[in-house]
Amino acid sequence: MNWRIVHGFYPDAVKRNGRWMLPAGIADEVVEEWRRLNDGLRTGRLLPLADAAEECGLSRRSFNSRATELGAMRIAGKWYVTKATLRRLKSFYFDLVTTTEAARILGFRHRSYVHVLVRRGELEAVKIGRETRLSKAVLRERQERKSNASRVQG
Repeated sequence: MNWRIVHGFYPDAVKRNGRWMLPAGIADEVVEEWRRLNDGLRTGRLLPLADAAEECGLSRRSFNSRATELGAMRIAGKWYVTKATLRRLKSFYFDLVTTTEAARILGFRHRSYVHVLVRRGELEAVKIGRETRLSKAVLRERQERKSNASRVQG
């Protein structure tokens, strides 16, 4: 194992004779983490967070900023996510649309009006990185409310 990788993640690491050394109890934990990582990668249960972001069609930056919220594990300084978590994330993120798509669905000319509705609290949105995303279910509810209101008036 390359102990240089360990330095920075384990404050008890000490450099002796040009090598990074750890106290016995911590060394056992490190070896166990490496075994878990190798087993997970070999069996396909664990994915690096960057690959998971790519599969969901999102930027690495937005994924990395939410690593702990997403249930990712940090092993030897890198973030990993399980396949089960990735499936859950995909179902959540694929239900979301950008403000441009939401404007098209709602029949608005420009996405800025969608931002206005979000700021007013009329539409519920999620901020992912620098983008605002809306749930398709929320957009369907708004369309139904508008169509019901127009039937009542008409």
